[in-house]
Amino acid sequence: MGVTALFAWLTTSGLGLVMLTTWLARIGSVEPVRTVRLHNSRPPPYIPAALVVSHLLLATGGLIVWGFYLAVDADALKWLALGMLLPVELMGASMFIRWIGSRRLRWAAKGGSARPGPPESLLPVVIVYGHGVGGAVTLSLVALTSLGVGGS
Repeated sequence: MGVTALFAWLTTSGLGLVMLTTWLARIGSVEPVRTVRLHNSRPPPYIPAALVVSHLLLATGGLIVWGFYLAVDADALKWLALGMLLPVELMGASMFIRWIGSRRLRWAAKGGSARPGPPESLLPVVIVYGHGVGGAVTLSLVALTSLGVGGS
């Protein structure tokens, strides 16, 4: 099951890279939607770059630790990888909620102007959902492997 978790993690990472490159390509080309501003003059649904980078780095670190676990079969590594994956999932859920808000802003902007909305609102729906489902599957497989269910 550990190798299956590795493939799920790699697949989820691939979908995440598609979203990251799409977001980065559009982040400078999209005019911001006028809305009520909070601190830092950014509207609430925007996904902060620090959140994206933290999610990416922690997920990549966890993937590397998981790979080492599979190579050397040290129990501490599987628990470390699981511990790294839990905040990755929470950050991902936070970004998903913000993504839903940015899509709502995009729909509202379409009614009043031709502006496309925040750059994250343009992420492909199938990729976003696929990445989220992949993350949930990965977390489940890593947890089950760590608990010793289904062999390693």
